[in-house]
Amino acid sequence: MSYRQSPLATRGGQGRRSRRPATGPVVAVGVVLVAIAVGLYLWQPWASSSSGNPGANGGSSSSGLKSKVDAAAQAFAKAWSDRDFSGVSFVGGLTADDVKSEFDTITKNLKATAVSVSADAAQPLGGNDNADRSPLHVTWTLPGGAQWKYDTAVELDKVDANWLVNWVPSVVSPGLDPGDTLRYTKVQPKRASILDGAGQPLIVDRPVVDVGVQPSKAVDPTAGGRLLAAAFKEPAARADYPSGSAGTRATLSGAEE
Repeated sequence: MSYRQSPLATRGGQGRRSRRPATGPVVAVGVVLVAIAVGLYLWQPWASSSSGNPGANGGSSSSGLKSKVDAAAQAFAKAWSDRDFSGVSFVGGLTADDVKSEFDTITKNLKATAVSVSADAAQPLGGNDNADRSPLHVTWTLPGGAQWKYDTAVELDKVDANWLVNWVPSVVSPGLDPGDTLRYTKVQPKRASILDGAGQPLIVDRPVVDVGVQPSKAVDPTAGGRLLAAAFKEPAARADYPSGSAGTRATLSGAEE
């Protein structure tokens, strides 16, 4: 009878030797996966912070620069609303006092009781990264509570990483040149016609001419009235001579225009 030797037995009759699974590579892979998970956990807050703050940690700074020019435009709008330019920087060495003096000269005859100005987001001027233009919306409160609303704009120049306001009179109102001013004037409206029930005019606005006549030199007042009517191309004239008066008044009236 023959016996097959077990593949688990060693030669020399030393009995059976068990085989253990290899654990080294599995443990190494597990350590790597844990390290990746920890890295992702730590990286996520940093990535969120960076994405919310462009320009930080070496990111793009274009949004930061845009915020600066918009902040400068909004600061100018607030300064105009407060009529105090002390916190604004201007191009060309102009001081806040220089601008305030010219601004007051331009606007003092408006007799405004208040002004409100807001600024929109600035846009590059002619493709120039160092010059932007911000639209402004202006509301003046005039005597009697009347409001004057209009749009204008202010240009800003980038100088040494700072955005400065380019002050000119036309910023206050488009079309203003140096030396021009604004003035509030109350204009009475034209009197309307008075109509009857059929819509026909009862009283209309028409010119009336008063002509003074010296009685001592008027030989024939009636004839004089006719001459005046002819001179003014009116069909009729009336001459009134109050008793004891030194003069008279001839009122010329004609057909309705």
